[in-house]
Amino acid sequence: MTGAPPAAKTNGLAIASLILGILSMICLGALAGIPAVICGHVAMGRIRASGEGGRGMAIGGLVMGYISI
Repeated sequence: MTGAPPAAKTNGLAIASLILGILSMICLGALAGIPAVICGHVAMGRIRASGEGGRGMAIGGLVMGYISI
């Protein structure tokens, strides 16, 4: 009996970037947008280097952060 392969670990900064991006669009504007962009760029670099998951979340946080700025 074979099990399913383990799921890729999701990068924490990608999650933070997405959350900050959502907050920047809803109520905080650039106050959350700037950290969303920073976290998103750092997350993208770490994801590229380590192969972790969360690339889509990092991109989403980047897009929303840039829009709010």
